[in-house]
Amino acid sequence: MKTPPQPATGDVYESTIKDWKVWLQELSPDDLLTIKSHSRDFSGSRADYINIRVRVLAVALAIITPSWIPFDFLLLPAASASSMTVMRIGAALLFFALAFWIRPLYDLGIARIRLVLLLGLLGMCHVGSQLILGGSTSEGFLIGYSFLPYLLIALQAIFPLTLLESLGMVAMVVALVAGVEWYFGGLLTLPVLAELWLMGLLAGIALWAQMAQLHMLLSLYRQATRDSLTGLFNRRALVERLMDEYHRTNRYNRSLAVVLFDLDRFKRVNDSYGHLTGDAVLKGFARLLTGMLRTTDVVGRYGGEEFRCQSKGYPF
Repeated sequence: MKTPPQPATGDVYESTIKDWKVWLQELSPDDLLTIKSHSRDFSGSRADYINIRVRVLAVALAIITPSWIPFDFLLLPAASASSMTVMRIGAALLFFALAFWIRPLYDLGIARIRLVLLLGLLGMCHVGSQLILGGSTSEGFLIGYSFLPYLLIALQAIFPLTLLESLGMVAMVVALVAGVEWYFGGLLTLPVLAELWLMGLLAGIALWAQMAQLHMLLSLYRQATRDSLTGLFNRRALVERLMDEYHRTNRYNRSLAVVLFDLDRFKRVNDSYGHLTGDAVLKGFARLLTGMLRTTDVVGRYGGEEFRCQSKGYPF
């Protein structure tokens, strides 16, 4: 039996370098830094993605948080265990309320608020436990009560956040921990500095995971909804947006304008100058359209040289 030929080491190296170059070309710093370059449609999809994960985590935490009550009575004095029980039951109720908070799922602002509330409730549980136990949770069997800040950092890794959003969440957690340690007079001690260093290390891993998720979602979204030549919405995504706007205008009794048009004599361009020139014409016309429309308007390539625009509020 003949052994199939194996690629040379140099070929594998060159292929890897090529893959990295393609990835870096597709990666835009603005995509990962802020939401300025994100479309309203993608922001809505990302908001739904964040909301689903917040809801699942909130339900899980609502169940897990009170389940530790028996261990509180085993490990803590009766007075401290009773106070901890009240805090855990209250936190569980708030987690359930957050999970079933009925608000628009495609609103990125609401999704951010939900995420901040989820992390904030966990942070308040940490503050409450430290106050009940007097801050002495770094040694012995009480060390388990000091793990919440690490959980707060680790949980952020499952959300597709921009860099600025991620840094804001991490800063909130670090400020919370630093404030608690400052209250108990141990902010500049070696154990606390080591704790903050470990949190920074976990934050770096979480930031990498968040950036990778966001880049993956952006790539999949653009492949599924964008025309590869012009960068405009493709026909499927355009029809979906049209139906969404149609139902919204009916619900709020607003006007909606739709224009379907094509480029006259475009076939002559392809026949006379070639398809590459025709592609350049389509790209230039797409840039012209996007530059003229408002942020609330939608434009897409319906097929070939046909384009469709829709506008809310008043007709063209």
